[in-house]
Amino acid sequence: GPAPVGAARLVFHTPGVLKRPMVAACVLHAGMQFSGINAVFYYSSSIFMAVFGSMEVANRLSLLLAVINVAATVAAAGMIERLGRKTLLLVSAAAMAVTSSLIVLCFVMKWDLALVALFMCFVVFFGFGLGPIPWIVLSELFPPYAAGAASSVCLALNWACNFIVGVGFLPLSKLLGSWSFMPFAVFLTGVAVYIAKWLPETKGKSVEEVWGVSFAESE
Repeated sequence: GPAPVGAARLVFHTPGVLKRPMVAACVLHAGMQFSGINAVFYYSSSIFMAVFGSMEVANRLSLLLAVINVAATVAAAGMIERLGRKTLLLVSAAAMAVTSSLIVLCFVMKWDLALVALFMCFVVFFGFGLGPIPWIVLSELFPPYAAGAASSVCLALNWACNFIVGVGFLPLSKLLGSWSFMPFAVFLTGVAVYIAKWLPETKGKSVEEVWGVSFAESE
């Protein structure tokens, strides 16, 4: 079979037949982090503290968010084979985009209890879609000779985006105030459009069937 493709070549000199898989993988992994999920996890305690004025309540709600995320991810394991990857990713991204917009509304209107409920919904929608599935579909988007390099590239991209959100959210929230989740809503809308229009379903298909091309050659 074709020789394995290195990660550097996959990024800087992507073989033509691998360009669409590479774009799909990068959109999903950037979408995972730029969804704003880690803004919720990193800063939920301070956000809840500002809303409720009690660190004990804030910490309990933050712990509840983590439990909900685990539960949603476990539930996703049973849904992925039944509903397909694309459907769950699309519902996840679209629902998170709507939820982000509603979070902004709740910040502006100071609807505190609704804000907490929306954070919970946000975590649920992430947990069954954009959380686990970008990792699951990697091996289904790429032929075997490129899957290892693609995983390395996506891992690096994922952590880079994670770092940007972790470092950038506090300055962003100071700049935008109650509107700090709106950039996430805009980005998630773009991800949802990409998934709807260009991401193929991978469930039960070979990589050649997914993309409709032959991956016999790495050039």
